[in-house]
Amino acid sequence: MLRQTSLYSECYSTSSLDEVGRTLGGSKVKLGWAIAMLLGLAPLMSAKTLVTQAKIVGVDARGFDLRVGTETLRAEDGVKCRFWRNYGRSDRTAFASGDEVVVRLDIGSEPADLREMAEAKTGEWLAQIRSKPQECVVEKIENGDMAVVLAESRKFTYRVSDKSEIQLKGRTDAKLHHLEKGAKVWVKGRLLPTLDTWVVLISDQPLEDPDEKKPAKKPDTPERTKSAIPALPNSGKLEAKFLACLLTLSMIDVVSGSKTFHITFTRETKFVMQGKSVSPNQVPKGTDCVITYKRDSQGRIIASKVEFFPPRGIETEHGTFNRRLY
Repeated sequence: MLRQTSLYSECYSTSSLDEVGRTLGGSKVKLGWAIAMLLGLAPLMSAKTLVTQAKIVGVDARGFDLRVGTETLRAEDGVKCRFWRNYGRSDRTAFASGDEVVVRLDIGSEPADLREMAEAKTGEWLAQIRSKPQECVVEKIENGDMAVVLAESRKFTYRVSDKSEIQLKGRTDAKLHHLEKGAKVWVKGRLLPTLDTWVVLISDQPLEDPDEKKPAKKPDTPERTKSAIPALPNSGKLEAKFLACLLTLSMIDVVSGSKTFHITFTRETKFVMQGKSVSPNQVPKGTDCVITYKRDSQGRIIASKVEFFPPRGIETEHGTFNRRLY
């Protein structure tokens, strides 16, 4: 499986898990969601945009076949799709089967809509520009574009506006016309929905990287170790509370303590309430349950049996329940 990093994990337009279960339709859309969860994006699996590493396994006039993890996903590009190679803008002819790339996909459509593609090293470079302050030299400002020269003489163009904050010579009220060609500055950018990178802040002084200000992790003490949540074993039983069921993805969500788990079920999985079979999409949220499970080779939690225990005295279609799990 291709390596996944935080640089390539972006999701937008989230909605509730129940809404996802209602709106998922075609098999390719379903596959897109499944891939997102396999890549560790399950907490945001209702998002429509996925940014991830992939390998091109097929190319034709309309789009690309991409290997994402262990799955193959079809993505088609349009005139607005952006292609990047060798630290600059390119076109689709620069890519071929076998290339490892970073892609931005709209997985809410069928097939997936390819919005951006970059070969791996350029994809990481773009992610840094869009998320971290950059030292650069101003080359030209024209019609809302600011062309700069970055490290190693690589060129990039930001979008800039009157709302961009400019700090020069200690002044916080500086304007765009105060910036001169050849000026050395530090720029903090932000990615826009158009995929342009807008200038949030320009300064003639180095800007701090928020990620570098994080305090060092404190060493574990006996108290910290005692209160830490233990890792889930590779097999066993898990006591939890039921949250939601996504039948189209063959998955249920449960919470145990303060941690949420995404449990995969198969045709062989048994769902039981008071000794009788029950469909998981009929189980109320908050119902106590015990899950007998085993992890597969991909690390997914596969349930062989899920037993539900409604609160004491609750009337169910299986009768009145008079037992508590805890």
